[in-house]
Amino acid sequence: MRHMSFLAAGATAFVMMIGPAAAFGDRCYGPLSASADGSSMRSATAHAQRHWQRAAAKRNGAAASNWYYSADRRVDCTWNASGTHFKCATTATPCARVR
Repeated sequence: MRHMSFLAAGATAFVMMIGPAAAFGDRCYGPLSASADGSSMRSATAHAQRHWQRAAAKRNGAAASNWYYSADRRVDCTWNASGTHFKCATTATPCARVR
């Protein structure tokens, strides 16, 4: 039983370490959105993320332009009106490491 408690404590500590960037005291800015079209959901998502990264770099600097280091990431995709392409919108809070 003692071994199980130790493992549970270790798992809890690990989960806390991979929390949102803002939890580490890093510099986060206001939310930012970008969108793009693509012939597949995968390509539309990738294009929208690249557009978000460019917009974040332009507004907040290159240090805050990493999509995977941002907080509150969200991707919403839909078919366009003609049903031939996906349109994806990305929204996230850009964060930069202060270390």
